[in-house]
Amino acid sequence: MIAARKEKPPKLSDLLLPPIPHLPGLPPPRALLIPLLIFAPHGRPFPGPPPIFFDGGFYYHGSSSIDTTPYDAPPPVVVQEQPPEYPASSVPASPAERFFVYPRTGQSEEQQAKDRYECHIWAIGQIGWDPTQPTGDMPEAQVSRKRSDYKRAMGACLDARGYTVK
Repeated sequence: MIAARKEKPPKLSDLLLPPIPHLPGLPPPRALLIPLLIFAPHGRPFPGPPPIFFDGGFYYHGSSSIDTTPYDAPPPVVVQEQPPEYPASSVPASPAERFFVYPRTGQSEEQQAKDRYECHIWAIGQIGWDPTQPTGDMPEAQVSRKRSDYKRAMGACLDARGYTVK
């Protein structure tokens, strides 16, 4: 026959509070700790703010004194810049000044317009002549040479930015 050992169940106070060092023969002063636990910050026996837990896209506060309903993380702030407005050309390009530009690397239409405008400004700075402005009393031979230089400068700039120019 197996004899069952009858163990004493632990006292409730031993389960709630950690053992306190005391002198042998004297009970530990548990009555002094109970008010400290009741009035502890956040209802916890240690100081500091309550922990915040993250689970499945929700944040939870680790204290029962704070509402523990989950809330979503704040949405990220996205700042979208508006593309700059480019001035439209007042003088239409003649057939000799037209370029056929093909993007080699899949640039968007916005990027194509931006690159064309920036290359136009760069080419004007390189040759010192703007084909969108009236030529005035400039000789036709000089206009033809400037137009050719402008086309070469535009082609070089656009080619460097990943376009095929015809």
